[in-house]
Amino acid sequence: MNVDEDVILTILDEELMFFTDRDNETQVYVEYPLPSGATCFSPVKDGRFEAFLSHRYCELAEVRLCPSDVFHYLETKKDDIVYKQTNAVAIHRRVTGTLSNKILYFLADEMRQSVRVAPGGWKLIHSKNVKFLKYPADKAQVMPIGGGNLLALLRPFVNLDEDDFILFVAFLVQSFSRSSSHYAAVVSSSKGTGKSTLTKMLRSIIDPSTSDVPLTPSSEGDLKNLLANTYMAAFDNTAALSAKFSDILCAAITGSKEVKRKLYSDCDQVILNLHNLVVINGIDIVPHRSDLLDRSLLFELRPIPKSARRTDSEFWGAFNAEKPRILGAIFDTLSKAMGILPTLTFTSLERMADAHKEMTAIAVALGVEQKEFERIFKKSRDNLQDAYNQNSDFLEVVIEYIRTKGNIDKPVSALYKELLSRTRTTSVALPESPSALSRRLNMEKDALEAAGYQFSRKRVGDLNHVVITRIPKNQQTKAQRDHQERMNEYRKNLLAEDDASVED
Repeated sequence: MNVDEDVILTILDEELMFFTDRDNETQVYVEYPLPSGATCFSPVKDGRFEAFLSHRYCELAEVRLCPSDVFHYLETKKDDIVYKQTNAVAIHRRVTGTLSNKILYFLADEMRQSVRVAPGGWKLIHSKNVKFLKYPADKAQVMPIGGGNLLALLRPFVNLDEDDFILFVAFLVQSFSRSSSHYAAVVSSSKGTGKSTLTKMLRSIIDPSTSDVPLTPSSEGDLKNLLANTYMAAFDNTAALSAKFSDILCAAITGSKEVKRKLYSDCDQVILNLHNLVVINGIDIVPHRSDLLDRSLLFELRPIPKSARRTDSEFWGAFNAEKPRILGAIFDTLSKAMGILPTLTFTSLERMADAHKEMTAIAVALGVEQKEFERIFKKSRDNLQDAYNQNSDFLEVVIEYIRTKGNIDKPVSALYKELLSRTRTTSVALPESPSALSRRLNMEKDALEAAGYQFSRKRVGDLNHVVITRIPKNQQTKAQRDHQERMNEYRKNLLAEDDASVED
């Protein structure tokens, strides 16, 4: 059967609008009406659009079978659209906007509604100008109900001490801002503390999905594809992250564009837009790379007493009953924080400055004084740095060397030889060369400083020197002194455990 060109032109010109992705010029999307009266926005090659086009053609042409030439005609139309570059738009996932202007949160429901949050409040809207793409795994969000107390609503479902709970709620609310950055949430503790449950709860509140919380992908390509097709990237029961995976997550946290070929057989390119909220859980997991450490917040769950344990059906039944009010209270808090943010002043900011500022404004909106939140935030960062140092065999070797040898000012090749001789009989892996050692020490600069040591590099003649010196106690900050005390206590406990095992 041949295509009736007049019918297909009527559909294409009167019922459809085509768009190209501003970041991927060859990616074409279409907006078309649904029987409910809403509109659907999807890739041209989406099966739902093909079903719509087939149905409408049969209706208008008064035939029972849609000819395959219709879809060939559409491909021709697509090439014309790409060539003319009409209607180039930004494609968003779940959230756009920040606390500094306004926020749109996509509910991904059948009516394609969004929540618009501004300093004066929030409301449901149908946004025609902002294009959200609903991915196949995206689930519709519940309708929010405002007016609740967010801290009180969340407290029964979050197994953290009071300080970490405040930080957690600030993190949760800030995840609804499409700021230039979000901290990665590292949920770490022993078995049976509810790590997976907390991660699934975050997923349900922020970015509900049928994929729930997957395990860490096995390849770098799979990881990038996962990040490109979701807003919140959550990884369950993570044992460890390779250096390459850590680097990819760091790039996604602050925003990155990755170029890849569509197929191995051609040269067409697709740009993967990576900009994600990241949540990782695992048993006693701590980032092993300093860059990821700088971008993370550690949440250590408490043991759950047997008397407080609930079945899954009890927990999720209670949570789902409160979820509309939790979501509404989040939007209430965001709106309030938008008015607070311009009034705040900061003496210093963390590396993730935008996220730090927004979380502080959110904490103040929750009724926490700025000074108190800074204490909570700093305590969490110190705990994470302690955990990182305790889990780094490399740092332990370097610091123990300085303790026995004193300050270091020598060629990096000489230091490498001496450290190599100390680690030959252990499982500690040194970097593969003197130059790699120098780079690794530079990466660990903040960790060394937290431990009370200054690191620098210099050129002496033809040789590259490494300089590591102990910061005099009278010049150390309180944080550095506190860190050393905590690390000394940790080592003392380790020695006591070793002595006890020998006696046994």
